[in-house]
Amino acid sequence: MQQIKKKLQEVFALQPKIQAQVWQWHQAQQWKYLPALRYSLKELEYHFELLPDKKQNLLTCEEYLKTYLIRENGRKTLPNEWVDLATGKLDQQGLDHLWLKPEEGYLVKLLKASGQEGDQERLKKIVKSKAFKYRGLDKSIEERKQARLGKLQQSIDKQEVVLFLGRQNRVYKALQQKLNERYSGKLRFISDHVWSSRGYIEPGVKASDNRLSLIQAAETIHRLPTLGLSGEAIAQRFIMFSLDNYNAKTCMAAMYSDCNRIARSYGKPIIEGIDRFAFAYTGLTDLELANIVRNKHWLSYTRFCRTGANGEPEELSQQQVLEEYGIKEVPLPLV
Repeated sequence: MQQIKKKLQEVFALQPKIQAQVWQWHQAQQWKYLPALRYSLKELEYHFELLPDKKQNLLTCEEYLKTYLIRENGRKTLPNEWVDLATGKLDQQGLDHLWLKPEEGYLVKLLKASGQEGDQERLKKIVKSKAFKYRGLDKSIEERKQARLGKLQQSIDKQEVVLFLGRQNRVYKALQQKLNERYSGKLRFISDHVWSSRGYIEPGVKASDNRLSLIQAAETIHRLPTLGLSGEAIAQRFIMFSLDNYNAKTCMAAMYSDCNRIARSYGKPIIEGIDRFAFAYTGLTDLELANIVRNKHWLSYTRFCRTGANGEPEELSQQQVLEEYGIKEVPLPLV
């Protein structure tokens, strides 16, 4: 227990009153969350910028403590398509491959490899289908790339160089509209439903793979100056992430969620004492944040905002994001 007391003293070095309150809360709980407290204190050593009241809220939140193993597993999880699992470093070849996905599907590859006449007839029908052509799979890689670049140039010409992310609802839409009004004539903020038509992602990706949609779009923002395109708007590109409906707890849960899958697409975790999750059972926007914070390039292009008390967009400084939400790069685990 002396080790716990020492860690609390370090975390709340200038706030002895809060330190005592956290200690007393866990004492009242008969130290049943001791392993979770140990792990959470380690988290706060890294997220030291968080404001004291935010730290206290985390360390005395039962759902946050009960779900520490989810965060621990998430921290140890490597992105399985754009990080080299052998070295734990960014895989440039993997990103090159992902940037022009989708490739031919598993079924098409099987049918092509088959020598059966029936399979070849089936393959002909698939190749002629609207879905196959919509995804550009009837074209060569170079043709697909040129089509994508053509769309991107048009987007640059229209100043559509800001990807707008966030939990999509009325608040999100109102915030997007306000931001577009604020930056009228300078920049346009575009949400994911138009990323394909603007060239940021491949056709059909958004409907089939939300994670790939984020990867392609964020990587496009990173690559934009290297694609042979022109326009002053290229230098102004960035990703804007709305933190409406987020706080320190939801951000920590999101950042340390499984970066390879949307948790809500799978069965709800069974954890004693939790009938209904308030924030630890994470969704699509959380997955997007989990990937962004694991890629230093994408994170460097990302800014954060929220709807202010007066209903106007409030663009947050890096210090505000660190102190109020704890958002920062999540180092890839050593292999």
